[in-house]
Amino acid sequence: MKNLQSKLAESTRETKKKAKEVETLNAVVSSVSGKKKAGLTYALGQIASQEGFIPALRSLFGEKAANQILSLSYYVLATKNDALDDFNYFDSSYVHPYGENISSSQSSSLLACITAEQVNEFFKAIR
Repeated sequence: MKNLQSKLAESTRETKKKAKEVETLNAVVSSVSGKKKAGLTYALGQIASQEGFIPALRSLFGEKAANQILSLSYYVLATKNDALDDFNYFDSSYVHPYGENISSSQSSSLLACITAEQVNEFFKAIR
């Protein structure tokens, strides 16, 4: 049993180490090339603006939170991944409204603060 536990612990350490290496590599590639993808997020921004999403979000949540919400939305749409703890990979590859990484704890706090009343007000504002 101890042998199995030690193998599991070692495997977990290796997985975390590899994830950290991938994150570092992505940051290096992004900083070396200096280029981030902008086409998709630009198109999403245009749609969000034309449909009234951006002004509605900014009036309800303020500029910073609105930009975070938009960036998280773009991430989910662009990657088809709802695991928000992977946002750092998106941040290193794409231009987005918030412009910097949103940690898992930041996204959790942000989403936890959104009330049902704010959601209803948002939908009223975009009608």
